[in-house]
Amino acid sequence: MRVALTGAEIAERVESIGEPASTARLRNTLRVGVTPSAALICSTALHVAWCHSKPQRHLAMSSADEGRMLALLRGGELDLVIAPLPRGYNTAGLVTQVLYQITPFAYARRYHPLANAHSLAQLQTAAWAIVGPSVGGPVDVLKEALAVRRMPAARVAATCPDYASLLRLMAHTDLLGVLPHASLLVGAPKGQVVALRLREALPRYEMRLFARMPLRPRVERVVAELQREVCQVMSENA
Repeated sequence: MRVALTGAEIAERVESIGEPASTARLRNTLRVGVTPSAALICSTALHVAWCHSKPQRHLAMSSADEGRMLALLRGGELDLVIAPLPRGYNTAGLVTQVLYQITPFAYARRYHPLANAHSLAQLQTAAWAIVGPSVGGPVDVLKEALAVRRMPAARVAATCPDYASLLRLMAHTDLLGVLPHASLLVGAPKGQVVALRLREALPRYEMRLFARMPLRPRVERVVAELQREVCQVMSENA
């Protein structure tokens, strides 16, 4: 029994009519720029939204700083970007939607000498590890939290390529770090890395999805499915 095509599937087939054979792989590839934390939270949802029941499709994720990824999006080299909105960035010509809210915390190994610290002032002698590069991620959250209180800038002793390496470093050294969401702790041995209960809150921000206007049918459907999947992931890890 043949199942009737949905409107979106018909639109996608119409979109592909007349395409040269050389563009078939590109048409079946979703190119997504993601921050390191967004990759951990959204990768499964992206794969489900794009590749489910479509074995010919391919999900290609890459990471860079937010400004670079948005430039690639505008230039047609990426289909979507999942990242915070850089301060002062002009989104004209782009569709942007909030995927989830980020409430970052400072973390340390369980038996760190500063594990019981209750204020940022107590952390001024600490060394930090960060995930980079980023123009709107944890390093700037920490910088802003200190700057607004007129405290000296944090001493960054290590830059990591991803949160898995950051967590391992924190679990085995006296380096502190910032995680944007507790769900990222799955990369650390259970109970070895803990949140610092500081009186001061670190700045909150939004993780957003960006796409070029107008949305193509295939991208529009992915956006809708991604939002549903991410909502479920975040509620499970709340």
